[in-house]
Amino acid sequence: MPAAAPAFAHDPHHEPVRDVIARIEAELETIAHAIDANHAHIAVAVGERGKGEPAFMRAMQEADLLYQKVEGIAGFLRTLADIMPAEWEIETGGATRSLKLTELVRKIGASVYVPHQHDEVDHGHCDLF
Repeated sequence: MPAAAPAFAHDPHHEPVRDVIARIEAELETIAHAIDANHAHIAVAVGERGKGEPAFMRAMQEADLLYQKVEGIAGFLRTLADIMPAEWEIETGGATRSLKLTELVRKIGASVYVPHQHDEVDHGHCDLF
């Protein structure tokens, strides 16, 4: 007798938890490296002018701490995914709908990207840089 189909077999957002965590971990790694790279670029751009300035030093230390925190969370998730039972699954549709950036929906929302109605709507957002 064949095994029963999973309850969400028809839903492209139903997938192994390990896969979801791996995508989140990869995105956090990307963010951590961007923070670190920006930190270095800012230090070079400011150069000697910022050294000794308490506000600049605090901002640079905070950027370094943010990098370490994001990198640490990514590592934590990587370890969880490694030890998690492969059969654990989750429905990611609701969480995907809560993401505001289409790029994040495509990267972490689901292994199969299903466009949402709001993807093509211009809400008046403006990127200035």
